Amino acid sequence: MHRRTRIARAGLAGRVDLRLADYRDTHGQFDAIASIEVFEAVGERYWLANF
Repeated sequence: MHRRTRIARAGLAGRVDLRLADYRDTHGQFDAIASIEVFEAVGERYWLANF
């Protein structure tokens, strides 16, 4: 995966946990979280304004 390669090259492999998961199925404590919304969730009528 390209993302994992970039994380490793940046020397962050031991500090970053990259997951493809539904947040509702994720449990535990974290120092920080970045959530990336799916493109379709924006709504097609807003695509041109946002992208």
